[in-house]
Amino acid sequence: MVRCLIHALALVLPYVAVSAASAGQARVALGAIEAVEQQPELMLTGELQALRRSVLSAEVAGPADQVLVERGDHIEAGSVLAGIRRQPAQFVVRAARGRAAQATADVDRAAINERRLGRLLQRKAASQDEYDAAQVELNKARAIYSTRRAEVELAVDQLARHSLLAPYTGVVIDRHVEEGQWLDVGDPCFTVADLSRVRAVLTAPQQFFERIRVGGEAILHIEALPGEAFQALITRKLPQVNRQGRSFEIWLELANEGQRLVAGFSVRAQLALAGAVEGLAKVPRDAVLRAPDGSAWLWLAELSSDFTGGAPQSESGADHRSGPVEEEGRKRDAESTAPEPSYRVRKVVVEVVGAAGRDLMVRGEDLAPGGLTVVR
Repeated sequence: MVRCLIHALALVLPYVAVSAASAGQARVALGAIEAVEQQPELMLTGELQALRRSVLSAEVAGPADQVLVERGDHIEAGSVLAGIRRQPAQFVVRAARGRAAQATADVDRAAINERRLGRLLQRKAASQDEYDAAQVELNKARAIYSTRRAEVELAVDQLARHSLLAPYTGVVIDRHVEEGQWLDVGDPCFTVADLSRVRAVLTAPQQFFERIRVGGEAILHIEALPGEAFQALITRKLPQVNRQGRSFEIWLELANEGQRLVAGFSVRAQLALAGAVEGLAKVPRDAVLRAPDGSAWLWLAELSSDFTGGAPQSESGADHRSGPVEEEGRKRDAESTAPEPSYRVRKVVVEVVGAAGRDLMVRGEDLAPGGLTVVR
């Protein structure tokens, strides 16, 4: 309530006088402004994702007659995960190989005829036209043979597509197929992921875009592994700002030894921001107010010029030396009659640069170390 009253009055007057306490009212809390001696840091939140994640789909149509893995199974690159009925494709391969064998025989026969006519032409026992025709037949047979060989390779490749193979070593995240299920081309069968390395995807406010550098280091804290810290490198800063949150994504990569890190883990990252620390001040987090447009400000408290401070003076020159009971009573009377300090507050627009524990690092005018800000 007190803070809202100060805000309303400051919109009308450049300075507002307040006291640290008033009768029957809540006490106004003040926080100290401190100097910044270390590089500002930014605390961000996000989640872990697999560095590689793939949805394996059926490449041919048919019933699934084998499902060899389940969710959570570890898989090796090239291992068979499921099979689609192979018998029709095997028949196609046999037929293609038979046609290729016939084409081979045709090439042999055409080659024998071409050589025979060549010898007869040398002895003038055959005409040039007969030899040229034999060469044409040989070339035609060779072309047909090449076509038949391509048909065999295509049939073999189609047969191989009846087996779903693991593209890399990883783990099965999800299974979308059951044994006996009919599959059409493109139907999803498995979701697999490579967790040997993981990526932390963080979201940062747009005002820090220039101060976060690719290649910088960060310290990650994962809620599922309390008490542990992981070092990671910033590998990518996406050049696209979300219109709703006015934020952008940062990617960090780290090794996952022992597969302890799982996709979906929530993560907190502590990043060092680039830039100089001159002109920065550290203030309590509650002292900074924010507007919907992203701007920030605080209330700078300055001691009023009419406050004398100090302990109250005695009104008579009587001797105050007495016993300990009387001395304690006089102390309580002095504390109850001591004047409360009076302040005037001034709105100061600030730029939030980073965080330091429970405090914020800001840049603004007249934020000298030792000054005071309104906290509540």
